[in-house]
Amino acid sequence: MKYRDKAKEVFKEIQGLGLTPLFPNLHHTNDRVDTAETSEQKRRFAEDHYRAIDEAEICYWITIGGRLGTSCILELGYALAKKKPVYFSEPTNDFTLDCYVKEFISVDKLERFTKIIPSEKIKQKTGDREG
Repeated sequence: MKYRDKAKEVFKEIQGLGLTPLFPNLHHTNDRVDTAETSEQKRRFAEDHYRAIDEAEICYWITIGGRLGTSCILELGYALAKKKPVYFSEPTNDFTLDCYVKEFISVDKLERFTKIIPSEKIKQKTGDREG
């Protein structure tokens, strides 16, 4: 994955907002490359992502510089078929992808998700404990 460090940072920030991000295999390696070494492993990783999409309230793609890789495009199609609301961090400048986006939410404006996700799905924090 090209932007693994940024994805980990966004994951942590979303958790800090009281939300539960789902990103299978994010912590599989610290390398910045796709770690699937076989087609079987790649398919398992994809299936993990499809299950996460099934569980998700919304789907958010980090599209730094407008980049959306092949696996992400497949996941986007799956999310659309499951009627999940789709959000990108930046436009891809490909209208055939951007036309499905409900809203573009920059990685530095993630608090916007607390207005989008139903309040009963947000964990309220009190001090060091979740309340």
